[in-house]
Amino acid sequence: ADVSLESHLAHDGSERPVMAAYSKATLLMVMAEDHLDSLCRLFSEPGNASMYTPPVVVRALLETLGRAHWLVDTRIEAKRRVARSVTETLNQGYWRRLTMSGDARREYDKAFGREKLLDWGRSMGLKVEKSGEGWFIGEPRPGSKKAIDRVFSGAAREDTPGNIFRHTSAVAHASFDGIFLNMQISASGNMAEPTV
Repeated sequence: ADVSLESHLAHDGSERPVMAAYSKATLLMVMAEDHLDSLCRLFSEPGNASMYTPPVVVRALLETLGRAHWLVDTRIEAKRRVARSVTETLNQGYWRRLTMSGDARREYDKAFGREKLLDWGRSMGLKVEKSGEGWFIGEPRPGSKKAIDRVFSGAAREDTPGNIFRHTSAVAHASFDGIFLNMQISASGNMAEPTV
């Protein structure tokens, strides 16, 4: 049903915007599969896994799955799906732009076509705003914790995403709390109640 609306939702850079959203989600799933494969390789031989690598890879895996779910959520309509896809494009452009400076950044800004994407959002009657991670159309792209939340449901959604996010963030950002917490969890085997 989504695909039948594509011509109405087309924007500069995509004649098949609904399929583009599904293609982005597919690419994210391939990326998540690679993260999972990396975890499997880490644990394939006893003693191979470091203490700190698995939590970082788990976080990347869950964030990637959450972003894929955000794009293909079955509860949203085609226009919202395309807006999310365009927001994902805008976000990637924002981060890529930050890796450049001077003439390279100016050339990238000209070629990227951000204004045309923002104009599309306005023409669809959607909210177009700037956030800390660049522009979004309709709604901001979910941050790390919200992306991880999307992976869980039911009772597991109450505590699990927050615990995973806090632990993996502390390890990924090499905070001393994260380093010591990871050592405690490794000793106890329990993320909810590490040994002290």
